[in-house]
Amino acid sequence: MSDDFMFDDEDEGFELDYEEDDGEDEGVGIETKYYNAKAQRDDPAAALREFAQVIEEDNAEGRSDWGFKATKQIIKLHLRAKDFAKVLSVYDQMLDY
Repeated sequence: MSDDFMFDDEDEGFELDYEEDDGEDEGVGIETKYYNAKAQRDDPAAALREFAQVIEEDNAEGRSDWGFKATKQIIKLHLRAKDFAKVLSVYDQMLDY
């Protein structure tokens, strides 16, 4: 027996068919914005603005995990700033998810 890879006649007609699925692309923009905002956590004001945009887009398209995750990150930023009043306010919003 040989270790050579052999093609069967059946494999010759095989073609990959890539179909575009618009449903998958909707969350990609929000996901990208979420990770961009998360990368800006060293600048809390910029990160808060970006996370707020993620939540706004998420609410417009129908709620998903990305809005919840952005809300959670906003809570963490307010905790780091020791702004407990805002923590409670945003936490109440998170409970709606």
